[in-house]
Amino acid sequence: MLLVRIVWNGSGGIFLIPLDVQREVFSRLGREAYLRKPKRGTNPRGVEISRLALRTMLAYWERIYKIDIGWSRGQTFDPYRRWLEYWER
Repeated sequence: MLLVRIVWNGSGGIFLIPLDVQREVFSRLGREAYLRKPKRGTNPRGVEISRLALRTMLAYWERIYKIDIGWSRGQTFDPYRRWLEYWER
């Protein structure tokens, strides 16, 4: 599993969580605690992995591969102003 943590103007990274870690956490927590079911009446994109499961997987830091990334924002982007500039051309 690839997990990207973006912290603007801070330090985040890309994490590779191996399948053996995922399986170990799944067997330890069980299906009900590992997966988060969507709320009824919403338009979900599928089943999510719970916050507890992600934190538990990240606790296996010695078996996880990580690339540190310093996220910095460039110029602020105003789509309305950009549209006006294009319209003026």
